Amino acid sequence: MSSTGQVHVVENSTCTFCGCVCDDIELHAEGDRITKAKNACSLGKAWFLNHTAEKLYPEALVDGKSATLDVAIQTGGGLFVRGEHAAGLRLEQHHVRSAA
Repeated sequence: MSSTGQVHVVENSTCTFCGCVCDDIELHAEGDRITKAKNACSLGKAWFLNHTAEKLYPEALVDGKSATLDVAIQTGGGLFVRGEHAAGLRLEQHHVRSAA
């Protein structure tokens, strides 16, 4: 058990390990470890129980620095509104059209 002894339960989690994409998994976590994966198959249980939930990377980067998701969305929205990356956007739109 974790040092706090608290179990955090997340219901209706989705397992993306295989192509079945089961979405009725109940995960139990103690600290940063998943300790139980109820309703998961043997592959899903192995995947969930052998991965930790620690944060290894920041939610987002703005100008190469760690930022919250809210700040990143506001920054990206501002760039879009000002048209600062319009050329890149047109390139992406052209790429999507030509790929279709």
